[in-house]
Amino acid sequence: PPDEQTIKQDVIDATVAAWTAFNELLLAPDDDDLLAGVAEVLAGDALERAVELAVSYRANNQAERTHPTYPATVQIAEGAVQFDPTTQVAIVEYCRLGSNIWVEVAPNPDGTDRGIDDSINSYLESDTLSLDDGKWVKTDGITLAKYLGVLECPPAG
Repeated sequence: PPDEQTIKQDVIDATVAAWTAFNELLLAPDDDDLLAGVAEVLAGDALERAVELAVSYRANNQAERTHPTYPATVQIAEGAVQFDPTTQVAIVEYCRLGSNIWVEVAPNPDGTDRGIDDSINSYLESDTLSLDDGKWVKTDGITLAKYLGVLECPPAG
């Protein structure tokens, strides 16, 4: 069996993969391949919420755009993973830069997007991942704190 350090790195990799797949879906919510990709790395409540958001964006002709100066990112701190070998569940905390620009897609006469929200905030997040058929998947996540107008979460402590 893998050692604890390997497991923690696998959990971090899975967390980044889940965030990346979800972020890409928000950038192109009409892309069925991206929606299928999200289902590969999310399960349970996390998958349900992602699908609901994509469906809402599709219905309302909305999407997100990458901020030209501050692209959205996740930063996972050293020691941010807690793992329970008995339940095969891990919890990981990280800072997410929420800088995507929420838009209505191409409603303007010249075909350009109309901005809905371009605020930049940082979020302290906590995700729950479970081992599913040998692969870590995000099953749930919560926002622990929101930092308005800043590019990073304050240091812990």
